[in-house]
Order: sequence, then structure tokens, then C-alpha cells
Amino acid sequence: MNWIEPQLLQFCQDLGMEMSDVSSPLIQIDFEYSGTLQIERYGGALTLWLAREIPWHQGKEVMVKAMLLTFSGQGPELPLRCGWLGEDRLLLFVTLDERDITLPLLHQAFRSLLRVQREVLAS
Repeated sequence: MNWIEPQLLQFCQDLGMEMSDVSSPLIQIDFEYSGTLQIERYGGALTLWLAREIPWHQGKEVMVKAMLLTFSGQGPELPLRCGWLGEDRLLLFVTLDERDITLPLLHQAFRSLLRVQREVLAS
């Protein structure tokens, strides 16, 4: 077990996901209301992806809001980005250097993703 795995294990447990092994480079957690969180480790970086299905008729509006919130000076404290997957999935994600990972940073990143998602989906 490398040094980052205990942080990931505790983070997943804090989210209500009982796990005993987080050595996989991809961890997926499904939430009833927030969509799917994927945690991916690759090349010294850790990316948290939050994906959520969006009704087709809201796609353009949602994407414009997401871009404004992630690319503007009004954006969150962490370098969040957005994207679109397939025909109906909004992606919000943040990539962090593995050397900087702490449990508080993981929680901050997830809270930022959730906050931006709520703002994007607000009417």
C-alpha cells in the first residue's frame, strides 16, 4: 500500500463507501442524486470526475453555465474543468498532483465539484 491509499480509503469511507482495497487506478462511487464520482490515478496525478445525466433539452444551457463557472474568474478555488460525455452526461472534474493529496484536499475537491454541479443545475 503506498502513502496515498490510506487517504483514499478514508475518503471513500467518509462518503459511506466501505472499501478495504483502493489500489485500483479507478474507483467509482454512485450517488442517488449527484451522479457518479470516479477517482482516477494516472501518471502522478489524481482526478476526481463527477458525472451526471442531464435532460437533453437542458444540455446547451447546462454546458454554458458549467463553462462560465469553471473557466471564469468566478470559478472555484481549485482548478475545476468541465466536459460532456455522450449525449447527456455533464462532467465536472479536477486533477490534483498526487504529491499534494491530503484527506482535507480530497474533501475540498469533492465539495467544490458538488457545489458547482448544484450551481449549474439551479434554475
